Amino acid sequence: MYGLAAVLAWWTTQSLRAALNESYPQAGEFGQWLKQVARSISGDSQRKLDLEKGHHPTWGLPLVWRTRLGFYVAQPGFADNKTSWTGQSSDKKLTLHFTQMLELVDPKTQAQGLLPNLIHSLDATHLLMTVEQAASEGITRLGTIHDCLLCHPNEAEKVREIVRDTFAKLYAPDSESGYPHPQVLVDWYEWMGLLAEVARVERVTLFKGALKRPGGRSEKRLNEGERDLLAKVRALDEGRQRMIQALLDYRRDREMANQWEKKRWELQEAWKEKGNAEEEAARWVLDRLERQPARFQHPQSDIRKLLDFGGLAIGQVRQSPYFFN
Repeated sequence: MYGLAAVLAWWTTQSLRAALNESYPQAGEFGQWLKQVARSISGDSQRKLDLEKGHHPTWGLPLVWRTRLGFYVAQPGFADNKTSWTGQSSDKKLTLHFTQMLELVDPKTQAQGLLPNLIHSLDATHLLMTVEQAASEGITRLGTIHDCLLCHPNEAEKVREIVRDTFAKLYAPDSESGYPHPQVLVDWYEWMGLLAEVARVERVTLFKGALKRPGGRSEKRLNEGERDLLAKVRALDEGRQRMIQALLDYRRDREMANQWEKKRWELQEAWKEKGNAEEEAARWVLDRLERQPARFQHPQSDIRKLLDFGGLAIGQVRQSPYFFN
């Protein structure tokens, strides 16, 4: 049973959320769009599709990205396994609860954490841009508390101008595409689209070999869609290529472990004894991953297009009497 305080807190939260969505519908739409992005990469929709078709479920990826200043963000949304142990002594009963974090991405946790984590990463980027520009103009006596700044009163007016200027720079529109979206969000959206494609690569071991050895045997065995994705990954800078390689390692290790465990149990059940099931299962998994055919010619992203956030003229924040006043 929930207490009165918990019920009132839930009711207040739902009421505030409904009021915000009514007054600012694009905020709610953006939140739902981010959840769809998270589920696409963490494998929720693809995993359900695989299970419905009787295929081995696809292992999703955790959401990772890099801010404009080079700071790496990784969401820790993984599934956990909860167990308990109960013992009885002479005078009382003792229950111990254990929680073990698994190496399996939890799509629900990834979706719930994306909105606040993305906003926090953007706020942190704005804060650091402000500190850097202030330092370049000789203002070094700054303090920070979350997304707030402390400065000497004599420098407050100048710091206010810097805060507004860096905010406008961070969220400036994408000048190349002509869309009204902020460039920083366009870059993030394109990166998430690439991750969604990487999450759908089926022959992970073969793709990793092609990425590591250009022009080698692995690359020659890729299909057209896989070669297109390989070209996109190679066009990235070194830091982002390492991120892709780490995510591919994660997928390969999880799939190998899952298939090995499944095959081991099948062999043990067939032989009715342990025998050499572990070694035989390992050989079977490695051979299967090497010869695995691709079911899809193109590992495409299913992320919806970037939303239209309205006609906010971001440059107006420099003249606003309210913004960072």
